[in-house]
Parts: sequence; C-alpha cells; structure tokens
Amino acid sequence: MALGRREFLKGAGTCVGGASAIALGFAPPKAFAQETRQYKLLRAKETRNNCTYCSVGCGLLMYSLGDGAKNAKPSIFHIEGDPDHPVSRGSLCPKGAGLVDFIHSDGRLHYPSYRAPGSKEWTRISWEEATDRIARLLKDDRDKNFIEKNEKGETVNRWLSTGMLASSAASNETGLLDFKFARSMGMLALDCQARLCHGPTVSALAPTLGRGAMTNNWVDIKNANVVLIMGGNPAEAHPVGFKWVMEAKIRNGAKVMVVDPRFNRSVP
Repeated sequence: MALGRREFLKGAGTCVGGASAIALGFAPPKAFAQETRQYKLLRAKETRNNCTYCSVGCGLLMYSLGDGAKNAKPSIFHIEGDPDHPVSRGSLCPKGAGLVDFIHSDGRLHYPSYRAPGSKEWTRISWEEATDRIARLLKDDRDKNFIEKNEKGETVNRWLSTGMLASSAASNETGLLDFKFARSMGMLALDCQARLCHGPTVSALAPTLGRGAMTNNWVDIKNANVVLIMGGNPAEAHPVGFKWVMEAKIRNGAKVMVVDPRFNRSVP
C-alpha cells in the first residue's frame, strides 16, 4: 500500500510538472502526420478543357477558386488529366502537367506592349490602343497595296503585302475563323507551324490514302499490326498518343518501324 502511494505521488508530480512546463510555453511540437486536411478541391469550380500543346489534345480538368461575384477573379490553382477523355484517359505529358506553372509564371504577359521603331524599350498600352493600332495599320496597308484586277483585267482581289501567322494548336472552329478572316481580306500568305511539323503527313497520306490528314483517331492505333513512323519522334513529341502504339505492341505483337537518320526514343 505504501509503494502504491509513492508511485501515485510520483505520477501526480510528473503531471503537475508537465502542466507547468506547457503553461510556460514549453509545449511539444504538434504532430501533423495523423491530422486530416480539408480536401483542397472541395470548394473549387471544375472546368473541362483540352491541352493545346500538340495534336493529341489531352483532356484537362482545371480547378479554380472564386465565388463568381462581379469583382472576384477566379484563379486556377490545380490542373490534372481528365480520366473520361477518350484519348488521354487521365494522362498528361510534362508539358500538360506543367500548365499551372505556365499560367502563374512571372514571365507571362498579361497586357499588350508597344516598342516604337528604333527604340529598345517596351511600353505597356491598353487593349483598346493595341486593337485600334493593329486595325489602322492593316487598313492603311490594304488600301495602299490591294490588287483588285490583274494584268489581264480579271478580278482577283489580292492583298499580297500582309500575311497571317495562325496557331496550329487552335480548335477547328478557331482555325476556320482565322482562314475566313484572312481570305475575306484578300490575304494569300496564310501560314502556321503545322505546315512544317505535318508536312510529311500530307506528302505520305495523300498518295497512299487519298487524303492528306489523319483518317482515324489515336485510340485506333492500338488495333494496328504494323506501325511505320517516318519524319517524327512521337515517343517524345506526343508521349500520351504514343501509348497506343505501345498498346499495339503489347496486345497485337505489332511491328514498329522508325525511319529516321537519328536514333530516337520511338525506336523499339
């Protein structure tokens, strides 16, 4: 009984000492390992979109915060692959996975800038100023260099002194509007990056299949028995699309042939 009393007094003294230490500010650090955090996407708005970095067009789920009030500007804080997208099925390559860093990059331009001829300095201007200046320069050049009739007197309505460089990563609808705008103004010089990267496609598909564009979808590649890669390196340029080539190899035992003077990662 005496021993039990001593142990009780010792334990009580320890508790009093511990409580006194906590009261003096000597509390142990909080353990966060077992603490549950609030799900970060709980209050977020989910928006579906497509990545425009390449022609695979992977599906995106973008999450933003902002209650939709008039003075509240939504801010995207998380982007991930869309598991319901038929081609990418939730996958993203490093370019798509880094979209959040691109959106919030310190070097990203958020407004138009103007550099006067001969100047080394860029000056911030408003969107209205930029739009008005572009429209004025286009009209002045068109009025000066527009060709209504050729040497034979035939109506041609050409504008050869100005061209348009469009985006190759835009949607079909945007591409159609770009084309109609340029052609309606009389422009003949209309170009985009796809003329270079998809040039071999047109040269190969048109004589072979009668059409210079892809005639099936990415997923259909998994049904192939032979895959011929020429003038490209899809394992690095289109890694998410290239996974369907790997599916063909694994499931069908497809033969993959690469025609390239360099050794690249698409080589089986």
